[in-house]
Amino acid sequence: MLGSQDIDFSDAPELSKQYVLKSDDEAAVLDFLRQRVLALLAGLQNLCLEV
Repeated sequence: MLGSQDIDFSDAPELSKQYVLKSDDEAAVLDFLRQRVLALLAGLQNLCLEV
């Protein structure tokens, strides 16, 4: 994960603060994490997700 850029969600700033999200392909991550997935993640705690 070193060297990857941190991805923030402009429409979900609290989620961006809650999770560290890194990828070399930001567009693919944003496409994968659509609004429904973001809403689900926002309600969870102590989660580590690797894809």
